[in-house]
Amino acid sequence: MSDFAVIGDPIEHSLSPWIFEQWKKKDPKFESFQYEKVRIHSNDLMNYFNEIKFQQKYKGWNITTPHKSFFYLHCDELTEQASAVGAVNVVRFEGSKAIGHNTDIDGILSTLDSFQSRYSNAIVFGSGGASRAVCFSLGLRNCTSVLIYCRNSEHGKKIVDFFSKIFPNTIWNFKQWNVEEQVRSDFDLYINATSAELIHPEFQWNVEFHKKSSVFDLSYGKNKSNFLKKAELANCFFQDGSRMLIAQALASYKFWLNTLIDLKEIDAIKELWDKKFKETV
Repeated sequence: MSDFAVIGDPIEHSLSPWIFEQWKKKDPKFESFQYEKVRIHSNDLMNYFNEIKFQQKYKGWNITTPHKSFFYLHCDELTEQASAVGAVNVVRFEGSKAIGHNTDIDGILSTLDSFQSRYSNAIVFGSGGASRAVCFSLGLRNCTSVLIYCRNSEHGKKIVDFFSKIFPNTIWNFKQWNVEEQVRSDFDLYINATSAELIHPEFQWNVEFHKKSSVFDLSYGKNKSNFLKKAELANCFFQDGSRMLIAQALASYKFWLNTLIDLKEIDAIKELWDKKFKETV
């Protein structure tokens, strides 16, 4: 039986096992690391979770859609990162105790640190859990100002109030998002933390990047998002969410077993990712 797993519903799409498999191939000392996918319906999750804790069958889990909020509410302890984001994507089992953590922040920081230019003035599209992880990361990197662009003004206000207390040296603001309105073009960093294109693949962004901007879309796939296509046309430096995914997966291992991760491993697996999954045109 595997000691580690990724839990979700659906789960077939998860690429976490592929990431860990590449890591095992590159480093023989991780050869015994066993990892599997487990599909659990939301209706069965509480009973399954309690059973696993009682039987102590696993050392750790990755959590994917739609279970991140469940584990935020039901883990025995939460780390600072999980509390700040309001979601759990990693669980470590210590006996019958489950500790919830969030490594999306580690993945975002790895991506931000790969940008070729510095940034001080950022705009973040979205106000969900992904947006909160982005805001926490920008605060850690001492971003001067952050504008939350979101459709739900109540959510935007809550994010601004929350992060203003944690990172008082950053100027936090929000604006209600009108998709018909042209977005300002004077930001150093543009980040899409929404699922707009997943829900509406034809969605077009009413934003004009300038060539000195950095652009980050948390989504990933074989083809570039419309958000990143616009960035490419403007000759911006841009990243999708693949580096974030890889970095957060390896950070999970660090959290589970309290071991160091060589950042070069992220670069090596990212290169393999690009060869396997990215468009060739």
